Amino acid sequence: MPPRRQVRATPAGQSLLAHVKQVRMMQADLPGGLQGTSTPSGARKAPSAQRLTEAVKTAARLHLRQVQGA
Repeated sequence: MPPRRQVRATPAGQSLLAHVKQVRMMQADLPGGLQGTSTPSGARKAPSAQRLTEAVKTAARLHLRQVQGA
């Protein structure tokens, strides 16, 4: 297997990563906010949050492949 080359995110990719981070923090805080007691970001993930995370990871991988021209 050839060595992996280092890649950098495009400005659009960086923006996407920042957005994903914000969405994850909001999603982690939402259940507690609805109940009146906020839970810290990064708390135990609900199954729907795990599905969202996987979808975002898949989208990011596809974006990188397109950028790399693979």
